[in-house]
Order: sequence, then structure tokens, then C-alpha cells
Amino acid sequence: MGRYVANFSDDIEQDAEQYYQLFMQALMHPATRKNHTNVLQHIQGFFSDRLTPKQKQELTESIAKYNQGLLPLLVPITLIRHYLNEFDEEYIAQQVYLNPHPQALKLHYGY
Repeated sequence: MGRYVANFSDDIEQDAEQYYQLFMQALMHPATRKNHTNVLQHIQGFFSDRLTPKQKQELTESIAKYNQGLLPLLVPITLIRHYLNEFDEEYIAQQVYLNPHPQALKLHYGY
């Protein structure tokens, strides 16, 4: 879809309608473990050069264990968010993938 947006024509209404149709088709396909693993690996690539060898190994192993079904998706995502707190990687930190739910909608424990 990114390529489609990059090549919009002068007819923005037609392009927007086509984009909407493509977007709705994409939403019909649930994300798979393989898709999530690919996304996690791409995110890791944005800052892996700043990780220590131990941190890089920890993140790589958590992604691999998620891919094998041994860990929930929350584990590598939490680890990525932890590392993003250490590094200034604004582009990745702002991705909805890492924070899909608004804070106001998150469950509050300990009441």
C-alpha cells in the first residue's frame, strides 16, 4: 500500500477510494506469527547497532522464542519498548504497533 500512496495521481478522490478498498482488504487478513516476527526483526534493525552484544542476543532470542510459540508477543514488544527508552529513536517509538491501545483504554490493576 505504501507504493500505491507514493504513486498517487492527480485524482485524489479516486486514489483515496482505491486506497480505502485496499486497506479494507488488508484488514480481512489477520496477522500471523510469521508477520509479527518479521515486523519485530525490522524494528530491531533500527537500533540494533546501539545494543550491547548481550542486549542484542536477549532481543533476538525473545523474538525467536515468540516465533516458536514459546513466548507471548508482549515479551519482545516490552523489551523493544524498554530499549527505546534508552535510545533516541523517535520514528520507531511513535509506531502504533508498539502501543496499539490508547492509555485511557488500558486496564488498570490494583484498585
